[in-house]
Amino acid sequence: MRFLEIRNLLQELLNHALTYGYAGHQMIEQARAMVKNGDLGEIRIVNLQFAHGFHSAPVDQNPSRRWTTASVAAIQKAS
Repeated sequence: MRFLEIRNLLQELLNHALTYGYAGHQMIEQARAMVKNGDLGEIRIVNLQFAHGFHSAPVDQNPSRRWTTASVAAIQKAS
């Protein structure tokens, strides 16, 4: 009976899936191919928006997230 319980539990666990936040990967791949093939002509400007939950508050109010913008801060100091 123990074997059957384990087998049933494994079957139940294997029937679940999880998708991560990078659901737009296929669009990135398509855009890359279109640029490479010249389908879009000369690319002059790229306007990109990407939402992160941890950006809902200023980074300085969340010390554990300061590293996420460290390179941006270094670039700003250098210029």
